[in-house]
Amino acid sequence: MRILESHPSDWKDLEVKVGKILNASGFIATVNKQIKTVRGRVNVDVYAEDVKSIPKSINLFECKYWSADIPQAVIHSFRTVLNDFGANSGFIIVKNGFQSGAYDAVKNTNVHLLSWNEFQDVFIERWLECTLDILNEIGLPLREYTDPLDMDKFYEKASDDDKEIYKNLCVKYVGVALYSSKFFYQFQSGVMQIKKEQVDQLIDKAIKEKLLGITRFHSYSDYFEFLQANCLEGMREFELLFEKYN
Repeated sequence: MRILESHPSDWKDLEVKVGKILNASGFIATVNKQIKTVRGRVNVDVYAEDVKSIPKSINLFECKYWSADIPQAVIHSFRTVLNDFGANSGFIIVKNGFQSGAYDAVKNTNVHLLSWNEFQDVFIERWLECTLDILNEIGLPLREYTDPLDMDKFYEKASDDDKEIYKNLCVKYVGVALYSSKFFYQFQSGVMQIKKEQVDQLIDKAIKEKLLGITRFHSYSDYFEFLQANCLEGMREFELLFEKYN
C-alpha cells in the first residue's frame, strides 16, 4: 500500500501530486516556481523547503511524464540548475524509466532518480508522521468522549435511555478513537518515530478484527481520510447527545 493509489494522469497531475505529498510531509512546496540561479531565471516543476531540518534545506523536483526513458542530457541539465542554484538535493520523478547510464550519471551526486512509486516510498514515513499529527489532534475530543472516566458529569444527569445510547456510541466509535491516537502507534512499535511496518501491522489488525467496520483500504490516504471523517462524525453524534444536558 502507498500514499496514493492512483497514478498521475498527465504531467500536470504528476507535479500537483508531488507537491501535495511534500506539503503533507512537512515541506513548504510550490509547484511551477521560478528561481534565480547564477545563470539567470529558471522554472522548476516543484520547489520544496524542508523547514524541519536544521539548517533549512532546499530541494528541487523535476517531473517527467514521458512514455520514453529519460536520457542523460535531461539529468545533466537538471544537475546544472541544481548546482547553479545551490539546492541541497534534487529529484527527477518519471512516469516510465531512465536510459542506460543514467544512474552512473548521478552516482556520488545529490540527484536522485525515482519512479512515481519510489518517490512515495522515499517520503512515506515523513508523510505518516505528519498525517498522524493531524489525526491525533482531530481525534482528541472523540477519545475523551469514549472514555467513561471523563463523562462523570454526563452520567450524573443522563437518563437511563441516554446512558444506553452513550454506551452504544462508545462501542461504535471506540476503535476509531483508538486508531486516531498517535501514541497508540508509537506504543505498538515501541519507538517514538512512526514506522511504515508498524502502521501496516495495525491496519491489518483493524481489518482482521473488524475494529473499524471496514474490510479494505486502497491507500494510506484512504485509511487516514476514513479515520478523520469518522472522528468528526462520531464527535457530532456524541455532542448531539450531550446537548441535552449542557
